[in-house]
Amino acid sequence: MRPYLFLLVTIVFDILGTTCLKLSHGFTILLPTIGVIVFDVLLYTSFGQVLKYFDMSTAYALWNALGIGLIAVVGLFLFHEPFNAVKVISLILITIGCVGLQLA
Repeated sequence: MRPYLFLLVTIVFDILGTTCLKLSHGFTILLPTIGVIVFDVLLYTSFGQVLKYFDMSTAYALWNALGIGLIAVVGLFLFHEPFNAVKVISLILITIGCVGLQLA
């Protein structure tokens, strides 16, 4: 259970850091820029713990796939980004690929 907790924390820091990156408007707004730095340091610290338990390829794939899916949701609701069938299918394919890596 502990490895999955570290993975979840990693994903949360990834989402927070990426959201701050969008809000920083190219690092021109101070507070979100600081958020990017803080959350990315926490992200990689947490991901280092994840790598103690998972194969690197599996850990990276899980982190990115779940992060991509959740960032797509954040973009949809927070930034009103368009969401269409191609995006949904692409996210499903990413998820299938990650499940395949986990099962391999």
